[in-house]
Amino acid sequence: MLYCTFDWCGTAAWWCAVGGLLVGLAAAGAWVWSTRAPWDPLGGDPHAILSPDPDLQQGQLNMADWNQAAEAGRRNRIAAALTAGAVVLSSAASLLSLTPH
Repeated sequence: MLYCTFDWCGTAAWWCAVGGLLVGLAAAGAWVWSTRAPWDPLGGDPHAILSPDPDLQQGQLNMADWNQAAEAGRRNRIAAALTAGAVVLSSAASLLSLTPH
């Protein structure tokens, strides 16, 4: 078993634990944020209207669905990266805090 026997190990473990907590909280917020991707069938144009043609209107609605899914996917990738960072920091804190008996 490898143990960290340097004087700085305890301090580093503490900072890794605090970092893991903060990044984990940010990840939780990012997961909530990822569920709130906007759905906008007008593409952000405040003066646009939905087409009166049913086929074109369905196309606009489909495009809004696809754009929302793409934005949700982008937000999910950010949340997943933050979660991975929190896991790495927390694992480092655990390993650095190991001491021989």
